[in-house]
Amino acid sequence: MPSRNRGLRAALWGAGALLLALAALGAWRWHRGQSAASRRPDISATVTQVQRLLDEALAAARRGDQEKFRTTVEALREYPGTGEHLKLLLGVGLIFSGDHAAALKQITRVPPAGTLRRPMLQWSAECLMRLQRWGEAEQLLKLLIEEDASDPENHRNLATVYHNLGAMDFALAALQETERLDPEDHRAFRLAGLILNADYANYTEAILQYRQALEKSPPEEVQRAIRTELAQCLIEQRDYTAALEILEPVSEAVPVLVMRSECLWSMGELDESRKLLAQAEQERPDSVRVRLLRARMQLDEGDRQGAIAIYEELLAKEPHDFQTRYQLALAYQAAGETEAYERELARYRESEVKRSELFDMYRAAMQRPADFEIRERLAALCDELGQRALAETWRKAALSARELAGQSPP
Repeated sequence: MPSRNRGLRAALWGAGALLLALAALGAWRWHRGQSAASRRPDISATVTQVQRLLDEALAAARRGDQEKFRTTVEALREYPGTGEHLKLLLGVGLIFSGDHAAALKQITRVPPAGTLRRPMLQWSAECLMRLQRWGEAEQLLKLLIEEDASDPENHRNLATVYHNLGAMDFALAALQETERLDPEDHRAFRLAGLILNADYANYTEAILQYRQALEKSPPEEVQRAIRTELAQCLIEQRDYTAALEILEPVSEAVPVLVMRSECLWSMGELDESRKLLAQAEQERPDSVRVRLLRARMQLDEGDRQGAIAIYEELLAKEPHDFQTRYQLALAYQAAGETEAYERELARYRESEVKRSELFDMYRAAMQRPADFEIRERLAALCDELGQRALAETWRKAALSARELAGQSPP
């Protein structure tokens, strides 16, 4: 019996030792699992960090900050699973080099899905705009706005597209939406002012837009341009005091000197006006604006033949400048040269008819962004009127509209 009891105790002790060993092994495995779990990266935190870095890189690209863009891309490389992100950023980086075709090719390698869909489409549209492929850019931007209408950048870019297509009604509508979504975007207010000024001659509304653009504290270079455009609108409305006030901080470039001189002349401050015009003549004696103001001064002072000579010189270069033609007719009338007055007035009326036709076609084109035929007719009419730069603008707009309609160039 004693020997049997000793065997049983030995067996029970062995079983207990085994259980203790198994328990210890289990505890060790649990502890190792907990340690591994503590070392395993938080997937949700990684996704958030990757998105943050992508957003920072794209924001740097928007600002043109190449150094920040480069360092952010390098930081993004440290994260696994970011191949498509880096593919997109490689394409965006190519924009810095000016090779927009290569940038577009690289960006469109990224599938338009998930969190990369929106930036891929936005930067594709950016490349298309830089390549002046306005019709394709319009389609992408309209798709982006259809999917999410809350991004002011897409509306502003769409306005730029319509502006280049000559569809000003559509451009103003897109700018109105941009201003609503981002009231601090000086670019939207400035472009609206430019359209209302140059395309509609609606100086009252243009002045309001320009003043709001200035309130948004744009960069100094942009501010100078806005002030110059605003001052011209104020001069058109004969608000010379306000124009001089707006031009006060602007450096004395030739166009600014001429505007100041014109304001002072109109206000009766003749000596100061002559001094400023003489300064402008010294810098740019062949400037059309300088020559026109000189002719006006000579006419006002009774030197009609001097004014006539300047007007004829300018019309020899731009025969369809109907405003200068009208001033020439008036100069002949003041000089008592009736036959010459009648001749120039008839030429002015011929140009005015063509200008009226141009304006009617222009208004129609503003409302029909996809009509390539009217844009081609506008280009031809601008050629006929000697407006070569404007003709080229309409030809490009016509080509973009043709692409949009799936038509081959003529």
